Amino acid sequence: YTVSLHDAFPISLVLSVVAGQGMVDFLRKRGLGKEISSDGPASHATKAGTPTMGGILIFGITLPITLAANIGGRLSILLPLSTIVGAGVLGLADDLQTIIGRSKTGLNKRLKVALLTALGLGAALVLYYALDIEDVRIPWAGAFDLGPVYIPLAVIVILFTTLLSPRRVIAHTLPCHPP
Repeated sequence: YTVSLHDAFPISLVLSVVAGQGMVDFLRKRGLGKEISSDGPASHATKAGTPTMGGILIFGITLPITLAANIGGRLSILLPLSTIVGAGVLGLADDLQTIIGRSKTGLNKRLKVALLTALGLGAALVLYYALDIEDVRIPWAGAFDLGPVYIPLAVIVILFTTLLSPRRVIAHTLPCHPP
């Protein structure tokens, strides 16, 4: 049985809901929560103790379901999947830095941006040269051939969608109160 794309979303949703609370409880019991830097805004103090390493839940569910739903005949999924895995490995290294070293800031911000830029550049070069993609398609407006400008634009899009992921935006804007 292969997982269809129509099955993938509900399966992911159910697994996330079922495993989510258990994962949060597991992380809290082991003290794997955020330490907040005294250099940051006072509003971040409410986030102290918020479990870190939630990406394990996201990747643990997303990867197998994505592979099951897409790998058969859709090898193009490997580029976005490998880009997501690369960003996930960087996130794991960042979270481990805050847990093992108890660095309140994780990896150096410049290093994170440099590594994410390199990841974006690698993906952009594969898109442009290996997959021969050099246009942007905008609904109701059409396709726009960008030529080599596609590469830096793709890097910027990948970089900012990684830096401003919904998980990161939510984690840094909503107060989280551990029980």
